[in-house]
Amino acid sequence: MRKTRNNRLFFYAPLAVAAILALWACAPKVKVEKVPEPAPPVVSGDELYLQGEKLFKKKAYEQALAPFNEYLARFPEGPLADAALMKMGAIYTALKNYATARSIYEHLIRRYPASRFVPAAGVEILAAYFNEGKYEAVISAFPNIDLEKLPEDQIKRTLLLTGDAHWITGFPAKAASFFARAYLIAPDEEKDTIRAKIREALRLLSPSDIATLVAGTTSPAAKSLLEKVAKPFAYHRFSLGCLLPLSGRFAGY
Repeated sequence: MRKTRNNRLFFYAPLAVAAILALWACAPKVKVEKVPEPAPPVVSGDELYLQGEKLFKKKAYEQALAPFNEYLARFPEGPLADAALMKMGAIYTALKNYATARSIYEHLIRRYPASRFVPAAGVEILAAYFNEGKYEAVISAFPNIDLEKLPEDQIKRTLLLTGDAHWITGFPAKAASFFARAYLIAPDEEKDTIRAKIREALRLLSPSDIATLVAGTTSPAAKSLLEKVAKPFAYHRFSLGCLLPLSGRFAGY
């Protein structure tokens, strides 16, 4: 009896499984809707700039470039576009990549000519040329800078850079002129250093060159300064003098 029951189970079991599978295949398929992943939060332009600013202050310069670049890509006409370029120029300057820094400042001037950063960008171009060793380019770029739109510390920096460029390229008279102008607006703690620069430049000039320099100086204060510093050099150091008696028994000699 048990053997017969087992035989029946053995016979009907596959049929039952087949029936269940058939019913499962015929059952309506339930469509599972995929839940969309939440979109990443949109970062505003101000937030992007602030991210770059924070990284810049931490001197994480290379990381700071990413948010500034993204800002410029998304908001090329944004209110902080010119400021972002100034920061990027400062980053490349800190990384001593002066050519790229100069290129960024030049782009700022071309792209945003009305920007309040244009005068400062001009000074940074001058400094980049100097750091690249392109001293003639410093001298050529100086007339493009509007000194009247710069604060005094930036004017002084510009005058010293240009004076140093003249000094290095062998024009001590012009160097002395720029140094004198810088001296007049320098803080007291810097005056001795700049006065030493003036003295070294004048030391290489002849008395006639010094006289020409002083005469051509339009600022009364600068002219007075040059005259004072030049006093020890107001003679020709290669001349010889001889005192002779014009009367008495040796007058004939």
